[in-house]
Amino acid sequence: MSAASPTPQIRYEQPSAGVARIVLARPDKRNAQDRAMLHELDDAYRRAVGDESVRVIILAADGPDFSAGHDLRVDTAYDMTGVTPRTLTGGFTAPGAEGWYATEAELFLGLCLRWRDIPRPTIAAVHGRVIGGGLELIWPCDLIVAADDTVFHDPISAFGCAVAEYFVHPWELGHRRAKEMLFTGEPIDAFDAEALGMVNRVVPRADLESETLALAERIAARPSFGIRLAKRAVNNALDLQGQRAAVEWAFDAHHLAHSHNRELYDNLVDPAGADLIRAEARSGHTRPRPSYLTRSESSKEDAVERQFTTVVEGGDYFEGARWRDGRWYVSDALKGVVCAFDEAGRREDLMQVDALCSGLGWLPDGTLLVVSMKDRTLLARGADGAVRRHADLSALTPHWINDMYVDTRGRAWVGTIGFAIHEGETPRPGELFRVDPDGTVVVAARDLWCPNGVVVTADGTTLIVAESFAARLTAFTIGADGTLSDRRVFAQFGPAPDLAGPAEMIAATELAPDGMTIDSQDHVWVADANHQRCVRVSPAGEIVDEVAHPGGVNVYTCALGGSDGRQLLLAAADGFFEAIQGVGGTAALLATPVDVPA
Repeated sequence: MSAASPTPQIRYEQPSAGVARIVLARPDKRNAQDRAMLHELDDAYRRAVGDESVRVIILAADGPDFSAGHDLRVDTAYDMTGVTPRTLTGGFTAPGAEGWYATEAELFLGLCLRWRDIPRPTIAAVHGRVIGGGLELIWPCDLIVAADDTVFHDPISAFGCAVAEYFVHPWELGHRRAKEMLFTGEPIDAFDAEALGMVNRVVPRADLESETLALAERIAARPSFGIRLAKRAVNNALDLQGQRAAVEWAFDAHHLAHSHNRELYDNLVDPAGADLIRAEARSGHTRPRPSYLTRSESSKEDAVERQFTTVVEGGDYFEGARWRDGRWYVSDALKGVVCAFDEAGRREDLMQVDALCSGLGWLPDGTLLVVSMKDRTLLARGADGAVRRHADLSALTPHWINDMYVDTRGRAWVGTIGFAIHEGETPRPGELFRVDPDGTVVVAARDLWCPNGVVVTADGTTLIVAESFAARLTAFTIGADGTLSDRRVFAQFGPAPDLAGPAEMIAATELAPDGMTIDSQDHVWVADANHQRCVRVSPAGEIVDEVAHPGGVNVYTCALGGSDGRQLLLAAADGFFEAIQGVGGTAALLATPVDVPA
């Protein structure tokens, strides 16, 4: 049996029913891993798996860093004399390369593979530095929650070694970023790791423990056998992609490098590597924030890194942005002009709307529907250019109607502002209307605080509407007959503002949701009318990406399109209230590439 360390290096906790938390407790060594710590960690995992009440396991750490990696005192930290193998390896004291090969096969490969396949979901909660072997502790976990101060660093090439013992870098980072990390040793910060898909979510350092526990409790509440089978299915898919075979081949390559270093330096590693690694770790250097990921805490300089194309300038106030048949369609609302632009910016004016225009959409036969705001009607423009009235909402609301979404069945979902916004009236709740293909109008939902942008998920079962003056997105289930039910909060962006004038209420919001668009992953891009940006909101209601306007101009609606579906169009202007007071000519349409298409 392996001898116990004089001081336990692992702490086992149960912070909540169904959740075990295993804590690396060697902060004086920055949780560097020696043989005793790894075997204690294995004991803790075995304890959790043996407890039928434990449904989720969290791996966390004490001290300022999650883990500084392997303990570099190779001669003493990994003494395997008298140690009983845990992963059916053995041969730890064999002469030549065989003994060290067996030792690493046990501690750095075999245990990682076993922990990867633990029949419970595992979540790594990481912070500070995660260096080298620290990655081998978190990558076997199913999910990773990172504090916003986390830096991931694998400087293995500085040691003259090819790859780490547990080599899953291409699956965690993608093959090009894997090569960059291995070639340069350059660290990756938490936000970059999240964008690459290695990290599930990034949270403030102060919230790491509570956010991770909340995630664990959410998973623990689900049927355990279903979770177990889901984990096996995903891990099996990785193995069918060749992950396990690649890990085992890379382990042998790692030991070829060890043998090479012994020939050159009479040492397992290049002896100059330790000093280089320590210097890099102390520097805290990370690459600049990637141009495709700008978050709320990022500066405007970060946003400028993103590439923008100006589609058109000189409008008064653009609304209803849509992409169809190779062109952007928008309403220049206060000019009352519906127009289309190709990607080169060539413009065609399609129709004039005397009562101001806003939301746009198409019936299944290709007829263009247009919101006529002031007279509360929907206009229809046929393929021949002829315009007719499609529906009249004036008997149902005295207030301007605004944005609109037309679903695949030809049902138009139209919001009313709910009060005289153009006169500065104190906001009141309004309605969302459903206009059926035959022009029949019904009230679909009431008591919405300025229902604005609307989207429907790809399966047609969920409608999401922005409540601009409540700082939230609200979701409904769509019945087969078009009725809405199961009203719920999809995302709440801070507290709803206190009742005041419309300009004051918008200014008081942490995020004022306006126009929206939805991508192929059912994430919603939301224009924030108060903070010169668009944000991408996941189905869990969390902001996972952000695009800031490069000039710090307000953004009022957005759309996905372009020939590849990956252009995010931002409709910007100096301000809505300025525009309705006659300050025009400041509106522009800008496009920038994003990762997930429409």
